[in-house]
Amino acid sequence: MKSIPGNIITLAFSMALAALAASCDGLTRNETEEVKGTVMGFSEAYFNFDLNTAADYCTPESRKWICFLASNVQEADLEIIRTQEQNATVKVKDISYSPDDSTGTALIEAKDFLILDTIGKPGHMKDEARFKLGFILHDGKCLIKMEGPLRSER
Repeated sequence: MKSIPGNIITLAFSMALAALAASCDGLTRNETEEVKGTVMGFSEAYFNFDLNTAADYCTPESRKWICFLASNVQEADLEIIRTQEQNATVKVKDISYSPDDSTGTALIEAKDFLILDTIGKPGHMKDEARFKLGFILHDGKCLIKMEGPLRSER
């Protein structure tokens, strides 16, 4: 009887352990795609000032922060947005889930977007910044949960 080399046993064990760990993930493939879709949809709408669409991705309690942002947009800000040759872009850099898989945080990177200034002053374009977005997942539906206006990571 031939013996199996130790490195093949180690490799097989490692692959089996990885497969087991992946199968123990509490989220289904559809839920993972739901989270990614919600984070991208919200972010693209938010950073391109399509605030009605952004609000559709939020919890009811979070909508007040979208309204707050909308109430601070001035005509000068709209003019800056209109003169841009391309829309703001976003990329999901990371998604982390809470131990119970019902909440989490997404780290997104936004590029070429308008950042509002203080009241009475027009906003300015920002080349790039990262933001954390909270979300909840309930019955296969993901919603963005805002605790306040979005602030870039330092």
